[in-house]
Amino acid sequence: MSVYLRPSSFSFARIDPANWSARKKGLIIFGMALLVYGMGVGREFVFDDVEYIAQNPLLHRADAFRIVWFTSEAFNYYPLFWSFMRIQWMLWGDHPTGYHLVNLLVHGANAILVWRI
Repeated sequence: MSVYLRPSSFSFARIDPANWSARKKGLIIFGMALLVYGMGVGREFVFDDVEYIAQNPLLHRADAFRIVWFTSEAFNYYPLFWSFMRIQWMLWGDHPTGYHLVNLLVHGANAILVWRI
């Protein structure tokens, strides 16, 4: 007795995204963001990462939060950004993998937020 699988037993016509749940669509969008931006994880600092993280003495200072919120010592006044960078520096130090993973999660979350608009 043999089993015959018809070539037409699977077709892309059956894959109907209109019937997918919002959760499934969100996971697919998040997965696509991981696929696109995931190549940067495990690599070194590039472009402005060197200036903003690796060679930035502001992140190494104990009073960095006070400086970024209440003075003009930072080379641009983005206190929320610099606070976020300081927290990451406290967690990861000069190791780029942590920064890249956070960046990957932020891009994935942003992709889902844009889709939900």
